[in-house]
Amino acid sequence: MAVTFRQKSNNAIFTVVVNHLKSKGSPCDPVDNDPFQGNCNGNRRRAAQEILNWLSTNPTGSTDPDVLIIGDLNAYAKEDPIKVLEEGGFTNLNGPNSYSFSFQGQWGSLDHALANASLRPQVTGSAKWHINADEPVSLDYTTSFKSASQQSLFYAPDPFRSSDHDPVIVGLNLTPTPTSTPTPTPTPTPTPTPTPTPTPTPTPTPTPTPTPPPVNLPLTEDFDNCNPAPAGWQIVDVDGDTTRSWRCVNSYAEANAFGGQQPGDDWLITPPLNLASANNPVLTFRNQSSFTDSGVPFPQLSVLYSTDYNGAGTPAAVQAATWTALTIPNPSTGQFVDSGNISLSGIQPPGRVYIAFRYRSSGTTSGRATRWRVDTVRIAGN
Repeated sequence: MAVTFRQKSNNAIFTVVVNHLKSKGSPCDPVDNDPFQGNCNGNRRRAAQEILNWLSTNPTGSTDPDVLIIGDLNAYAKEDPIKVLEEGGFTNLNGPNSYSFSFQGQWGSLDHALANASLRPQVTGSAKWHINADEPVSLDYTTSFKSASQQSLFYAPDPFRSSDHDPVIVGLNLTPTPTSTPTPTPTPTPTPTPTPTPTPTPTPTPTPTPTPPPVNLPLTEDFDNCNPAPAGWQIVDVDGDTTRSWRCVNSYAEANAFGGQQPGDDWLITPPLNLASANNPVLTFRNQSSFTDSGVPFPQLSVLYSTDYNGAGTPAAVQAATWTALTIPNPSTGQFVDSGNISLSGIQPPGRVYIAFRYRSSGTTSGRATRWRVDTVRIAGN
């Protein structure tokens, strides 16, 4: 179920999606059971993906992008269903040591709150309120497994455990989506036009855009320290949608436009490179892809080079440059694979060369998109 709310004080809008996924103790097809993640893990994983697919159709008709997923998802924080939601652009708002449920002396979180990228900066805090899970079952609201005398003995007219799960509390400081206010056009007051005295117009002297010096090889990048791009690198969103772009995740670079409603064209560009500083320079990297984008009539994942890009880091500068595609193997689905040596020795002139990882998506109404992960980029002599 999805409901869109509007805050009365400032008209800020956000959408809440609440779900209760299938229990670990439910009977399911054996193929969906997991010896470590419990019964019906496959059902919960598919349900998480369907939540993302459904949200991409804008089920409430809201024009505001802020979305919060909450509920008893019957999956612990590191299990498959939560990973599916995180890979779809949502962030789990509670830390690794939080818990909301206990079972036979073991503690963990089955209840979660996850915010998407646009809502995450507006979250002021999130916590599990431990008013249920810490209490013994003998003091809960049911009479199950209690004799008549125990029911009388254990009862007290004060607060008691009302569920076997703890509630999740999320604090928000909502920012309204900006809207343009038309500016009234003043009525001009006619004034007499003086006869102008022509004066020579000085020719402006263009100020050159400073560009960084080229980097000598080798260049190695593991994407362990990005803010949002590694030092010297550029992220350029030619499509203009900065909410679904390249980002650093778990020590690799990832591009994922799932859920977008417009075509994506996102570039991850190296610093300028002096290929002449090494003999027989080659490019190597590791990469992996997941999911498909059936609406794309062009290469979704490509690696290119340019010798005339001016390094301005703007969509116009990227589009004005000449980019030539390098031949790369198709990324593996599921596991990271090595690209092998990709020769750069034929690039001329070699003194100032940029390498770009270009990710494209169709932006179809279904919201489907390929996810591309890149790691361990190395450009060096061979």
